[in-house]
Amino acid sequence: LTLSGIGMGVAGSTAPASGMEHAVSHLLEMAADARGEAASFHGIQVGVGSVVAAATWKQVRRAIAGGALERTARLPDPDDARDRITGSFAAIDPTGTMAAECFADYARKLRALASAGDPLASLRRSWAEHEAVLDTLLTGPDEVAAGLRSAGLPAGFGELPEPVSEAEARWAVASCMLMRQRLSVADLAALIGCWRDSDIDAVLADAAASAAAAAGQP
Repeated sequence: LTLSGIGMGVAGSTAPASGMEHAVSHLLEMAADARGEAASFHGIQVGVGSVVAAATWKQVRRAIAGGALERTARLPDPDDARDRITGSFAAIDPTGTMAAECFADYARKLRALASAGDPLASLRRSWAEHEAVLDTLLTGPDEVAAGLRSAGLPAGFGELPEPVSEAEARWAVASCMLMRQRLSVADLAALIGCWRDSDIDAVLADAAASAAAAAGQP
């Protein structure tokens, strides 16, 4: 908690303590609220989202090891992003209000990325240093799921007090980078070209396998 507080102080925002897993939880809460239903507690959902985030980091690091960082960054097209956000939120908010709010934030992120010229240049130059630090900081999805189980907490979306279907979990994970200005590992995955439908399915399968293994299931 102390390090988290220091990180937020240095960054000037809650971004260091609120990554992909929090965005996934917020989307699930927005969907439940739109239906007039209760969602599980934010922290419990964040725990499950952390298994997915860990699986995403695992995939990103594997892709970078295979040379993904050497390729030109894949910057989203603003018009395509607007259409994707509108489509993502249409089912839970036909008025378009949620989509408009999310795109306003996401558009700022796109502008910041575009203004950088090559948004991956700095990371590319210093990846070896980052990789060394990540080795000491990151925990894999198996370990995260096991930690949640040891605390008596759910590790999968279907085990939440207010269970989330596979379809809704996939929607939240696939859409998590569309709702905020801040960058997360999902944004990095998209920039290096490993956040396609097949990649998202692979991440969710990895997270589900970790949750099952932690529960002693085959």
